[in-house]
Amino acid sequence: GKRRWPMSNPVRVAVDTNVLCAGVRAQWGAQKGVLILAATGVFRLVVVRPVHEEAEHILIPYSTALRDYQRLLKICRAEVGPELTPEQIAAHVDLLPHLRHVNDLPVLAAALQAQPDWFLSDNTAHFGPGLAAVSGLNISTSGDFLRRLIIPSAGQGSSYIGNW
Repeated sequence: GKRRWPMSNPVRVAVDTNVLCAGVRAQWGAQKGVLILAATGVFRLVVVRPVHEEAEHILIPYSTALRDYQRLLKICRAEVGPELTPEQIAAHVDLLPHLRHVNDLPVLAAALQAQPDWFLSDNTAHFGPGLAAVSGLNISTSGDFLRRLIIPSAGQGSSYIGNW
């Protein structure tokens, strides 16, 4: 039958390569938890094209993990973003001073174009609070994101993802 999502308008969560690969390969951990919740429809997984390509490249030596990743994309009905043109990437060159490496610019540009509700990265040196402040992306680690799901914020009532 047709898969139903718990929410009519699911929250869209984009993930960095480190969250995706660790989640696919690990037995336990916050990254695995993020992918499990995406697979069960708690939120919509968004994989921007540079992350998708890097994840496949990293997982090639691990044939089982690569198959698991490809199956995960189908189970989650993940949004895999289109390839960006050099002009679309260059449009965000003003954010370069806030990036640790120029190689992060395509990921950031693709995430900004995808406009997810959240962008998860466990590499806070590359994608952290400073970048969140200047880019407008809601950036979090996978562990902090999961804690937000279960621990109500002070005065906010329920922390269920649909009420953010």
